[in-house]
Amino acid sequence: MPSAGQAIRTLRAGFAAPPPDGRVMMRWWWFGPFVEEAELARELEAMAAAGIGGVEVAAVYPLSTSEAEREAGGFLSERHLSRLRFAAETADRLGLRFDVTLGSGWSYGGPHITDETAARRLRWDAREVPPRALRIAPQPWPGDELVAAYVGDGSEQEPPTRWEPLAVDDGAVEVPAGSGPRVVLLAISSPTGQNVKRAAAGAEGPVLDHCSRAATEAHLRAVADPILAAVGSELVTAVFCDSLEVYAADWTPALPAEFRARRGYDLLPELPLLHTRGEGSQRLRADVAATLGELYEENFVAVAAEWAAAHDVLFRIQSYGQPPGTLSAYRHADLPEGEGWGWRSVTQTKWATSAAHLYDRRVVSSETWTWVHSPSFAATPLDLAGEAHEHLLLGVNQLIGHGWPYSPHERPGWIFYASGALNDANPWWPAMPELSRYLHRLCWLMQQGEPVVDVALYAPSRDAAASFTPGTRGYLDLWHATRDHIGEELPAALRDAGYDYDLIDDTALQEADRSRYRVIVLPDVADLPEATARLLEKQDVAVVTVGGRVHRDGWTAVEDVAGLLPALGALVPPDAPTAPDACRAPQGGRHRRLPRREHRPGAALVHAAPARCCGRVRAVGRPHRARPPGRRTRWRGAAGAAAVRSRRRRRGAGRRPGRAGRTGRRAGRDGRAGRPVDRRVRRRPGRAGGRGAPAPLGGRPRPGRPLRRSHLRDHRRRGGRALRRSRPARPRTRAPPCTGRRRRARAARGVVPGRGHRAGG
Repeated sequence: MPSAGQAIRTLRAGFAAPPPDGRVMMRWWWFGPFVEEAELARELEAMAAAGIGGVEVAAVYPLSTSEAEREAGGFLSERHLSRLRFAAETADRLGLRFDVTLGSGWSYGGPHITDETAARRLRWDAREVPPRALRIAPQPWPGDELVAAYVGDGSEQEPPTRWEPLAVDDGAVEVPAGSGPRVVLLAISSPTGQNVKRAAAGAEGPVLDHCSRAATEAHLRAVADPILAAVGSELVTAVFCDSLEVYAADWTPALPAEFRARRGYDLLPELPLLHTRGEGSQRLRADVAATLGELYEENFVAVAAEWAAAHDVLFRIQSYGQPPGTLSAYRHADLPEGEGWGWRSVTQTKWATSAAHLYDRRVVSSETWTWVHSPSFAATPLDLAGEAHEHLLLGVNQLIGHGWPYSPHERPGWIFYASGALNDANPWWPAMPELSRYLHRLCWLMQQGEPVVDVALYAPSRDAAASFTPGTRGYLDLWHATRDHIGEELPAALRDAGYDYDLIDDTALQEADRSRYRVIVLPDVADLPEATARLLEKQDVAVVTVGGRVHRDGWTAVEDVAGLLPALGALVPPDAPTAPDACRAPQGGRHRRLPRREHRPGAALVHAAPARCCGRVRAVGRPHRARPPGRRTRWRGAAGAAAVRSRRRRRGAGRRPGRAGRTGRRAGRDGRAGRPVDRRVRRRPGRAGGRGAPAPLGGRPRPGRPLRRSHLRDHRRRGGRALRRSRPARPRTRAPPCTGRRRRARAARGVVPGRGHRAGG
């Protein structure tokens, strides 16, 4: 067992020269996928030279109009599969990781998906009928299936409040005679009609039913098996599933039977409550969402993970969105992945990092730079570093750049519609190796030890699902509804007060290790499952409720977020205490701990970075003040910082330097390093109002001599100092708080965001 000193020395050595783990990867878009081997090899070599550690191949829509390329074959053609094999072999030769998406675009689907295995939704058809008896036989669209029918007294202007089920016989409904105006409500199962988004040529087709095991297995047979057979599992590190964006897919053929088995009552008699609001509708919506989430986890995530394990590759997935996957569905993934920056919010990335902590996944990645100055080449290394800091503050320790567009040299540049183009066509590309080394170092450091998070924020899945309303934005998106229920104020207040937190749901409370948390916060929960409440009562952990709708003996109740922070302060101290800053910028930190056997009690690793502008930075437990504002002179990736020139002026200095007016170090006459020299010049007015001659900073002024071209030539000969007419010094005032407009203007001038701070912890 290594001593504490040995562990620290090993850590320092790894920080100075980190191993390949944790290098930045790139999503590599193949448009068409019409690619050539020579260009594939060139781009992989460019990535390797820039310090990029791997690729994730994503076949998307074609940009070429060449008929010859289209005739050569599209997605899963012999040409496409051979190019995949070539790219994997080249990546292996260059020491790059190679991942591949098991499909084209997103979400999974294609021409192999039929009406029986496509994503489905519940469509409602309400009709006013006369009092007499009649038979209704709706004309179905292709793939439609009449699930149930109901009748109620009322009209379209005054909808019924009670519904009676009707018998369905071979797609027709017999409506008995009544005593007045009535409405017949038909529940019809239909394909959603959603096709794969941004599909490659030959990959167009419906999105599959993620709640159906048969649909998942059909996709794996049609797409995953040919890809892995062509490439070889020995060359593939992980297979990938992109974000779930299957809109309004609230039905699957097995739902009625599965609902009864899991929830204990019949779904069909209660089904109209999904269409209307009434007593019991919130409970039914929550139960339906819970059933769909369980079916998605069991029939899609678990099946895909089993397939990956059987083929000896890892499974990486963005498991959030629609259908309503729970946070605990990540337990089947080898590599959880998130998306989206915003370290003071409940983002999709926080969804993934929380699951990684709960289920002991050492590596958690994020789709990074998705919308950075999209869709153009306007993003700079400082833009990339700034967004990467946000992901690191959310707990990410593997960055997947979004992304690198394959682009033939003989054609105008190809770019993806939803991203900055992060390839070697950028004018700042010579700085990419240093930026890659810097981010690699931070990611490697964040993979060491274990996360220290004292606060668990309960994700109220039932409350969130109870708000699902068909036809609205975010319908069936459990992450989106959970974020809306928790709100923005609570997570922002926790982070601003120096606390980090993990989200935790009912399943994770039952299965995952809860001993890592000292406080569990319930955010205005109305529907807390009884099993969860009993579990919280038995645990040796403090529980704080915000809002007071759910309470038990021994729990601490507060009315709002303002009362939460004092209650937390009495239970557990913050990880990264902060102090007011001149720019009032939010500040955050990440706390990781070496294994307890390898460090002395209390030793911890902390990485933090100012979120926006400036402030205290906490690194290895020691807070220090960031540098004052300045202009960037060069990027030092090896040191993880941007070299800046301070804006603080010496006495008598001009307001601004000239074009070549940069600070530097001038060599002495004997060749040794000399003292630092500021190449700016200053002037003093001459006699009788004449113009004074400039003098180097630190030298004596020479008044009375007019400024001539000969002075410029002589000064260049004497030391290369550029001359310019100085401006009157402006009064020094305190800078106003930074705003978005000021930051963008400063970034356009090359100013380092913030107060000249180090770009990382």
